[in-house]
Amino acid sequence: LGNVIEDSRFAGFQAERIEEHEWLSAQDGNVRGSKPGDEFDHTIDGETVKLGEHFSNGLTRPNDPEGEAGNKINCRCLTLPRPTGLEPGKAIEIITVIKELKQ
Repeated sequence: LGNVIEDSRFAGFQAERIEEHEWLSAQDGNVRGSKPGDEFDHTIDGETVKLGEHFSNGLTRPNDPEGEAGNKINCRCLTLPRPTGLEPGKAIEIITVIKELKQ
């Protein structure tokens, strides 16, 4: 299911001519890389790359079909579109503020 969702999001970004996207993890203790000895790292919130380029964890997006199984199975991450002119990491800040307002 994760592949279908992220593939659809990625296609939507392309259709809307979004040039860059920003990584967002589930931000909890189960995120890959949050525990010592984790082989893969998904704690890269705010990292921004151009569509199709690789994030520092080796994936072009969460559930990247070209990624290793251990780097994508049960991945709960997603990417946020970063509109032209929005500084890197800003989309994450916006999500954090919204989460805090809901509490």
